[in-house]
Amino acid sequence: MKVRDVMTRDLITIRHDNKVKHALEALAKNKISCCPVLDRKNNFLGIITQTDIIKIIDVHSKIHKAKEMFPLIAAAAKSKNYDKLRREIKSVMDMEVGNFTNREPVTIAAHEDLYTAAKVMNKHGINHLPVVNKNKLVGILSKSDLIKTLEKL
Repeated sequence: MKVRDVMTRDLITIRHDNKVKHALEALAKNKISCCPVLDRKNNFLGIITQTDIIKIIDVHSKIHKAKEMFPLIAAAAKSKNYDKLRREIKSVMDMEVGNFTNREPVTIAAHEDLYTAAKVMNKHGINHLPVVNKNKLVGILSKSDLIKTLEKL
């Protein structure tokens, strides 16, 4: 079975010049943990994940010793009345996604087999593999896609 047979094709993507707030809202609204990042010509540039966003605000978590920063940031992005840390968080939320995009993500081709994809994910400790063809994003393969496929077999 090939990557193209099980990859997700209907993707939520963001542009490199979108604000971090937009990426956070896309992740939260769609209940996803990563978002491919495209340029103005829809070329694949990289990926931004929940983990990347957490790293962006890590300095705040060290200062305030909060254990769960993602809910805090999600609340701040959605609420205009959020007072605590609002100014600092707002400055982070207004930065462009392109500044924090992993521009060298591990990728895979659609013609590769699922065994190879699983090996790549395990080797790199990643949960998602962007599927790219000539710098164009054609899909994404997640560990949950692999699990669902195994369950059907």
